[in-house]
Amino acid sequence: MILGGGMVGDGTGRIFVQDATANGTTGDQVLEVSTAGVMRLVAAPAGAAFCGSSQIARSAGDLFIWNTTTSSILRITETGTTSPFSTVNSVGGSGNCDAFGGDNGVNGLLTRPAGGFFGTSPLRDRVFSLSADGLTVTDLATVAEPQRLAFSPSGRLVVDTNVMAGRFYAIEDDGGITGLFGADAGLPVIYGYRFGADGSIYATAGSSVIRITQGSGAVQELASCFPGGITDVALEPLADGGTGLFALGTDGDSTGGTVGDQIWVLTP
Repeated sequence: MILGGGMVGDGTGRIFVQDATANGTTGDQVLEVSTAGVMRLVAAPAGAAFCGSSQIARSAGDLFIWNTTTSSILRITETGTTSPFSTVNSVGGSGNCDAFGGDNGVNGLLTRPAGGFFGTSPLRDRVFSLSADGLTVTDLATVAEPQRLAFSPSGRLVVDTNVMAGRFYAIEDDGGITGLFGADAGLPVIYGYRFGADGSIYATAGSSVIRITQGSGAVQELASCFPGGITDVALEPLADGGTGLFALGTDGDSTGGTVGDQIWVLTP
């Protein structure tokens, strides 16, 4: 199993994880993992190849992820039924993963409060909005190599980009972009991230999980977890009433390896 993809929580202690094996034999998988570590296979679309850094979105109980095999956004129900949600031309280019694992196709995917999704297409430098029926795409902003999307605690749409180093931008209503941390000096390359309730950003940074302080942009390393890197993080409730910071780590062995990939939980 080569997790190494994206994950999304449902706010009740369940995390849905992309197992990006991309080997064409067992097929790539989407797994449900409880915060107690119980794992369940949700779906394994035959021959599907998911980009290794793509973001999973969740809406009305279904999961949505970019599928490189069909060059479409794939809908996956909790019972494992899969179907293309949107095949609108030019949403994500050719849809193929390149050597960097997800710089083509749709990388960021975030549920819109009004229905539908926000998305990013890194090679097209675009942040876009997709209607609830999957038929209409509207460009929102031009951002160099946009990656993942998130809402800040105040409701602003935020995107990160990895041109030389990590950058975070808020997408304004007029299509302009505003840097969250000025010149972002000192931020490492980042893929997966989540906002904490206090506005801090919890993010991946190579093999480490970091916290970026709201306002100042100061970086604090919280843990250095796995040699293959941390590809995503999630904040989910724990049984004791607290909140756990979950990190999705890979051992770096693209063949499946013997060490195994893991989900780590960091508690205060």
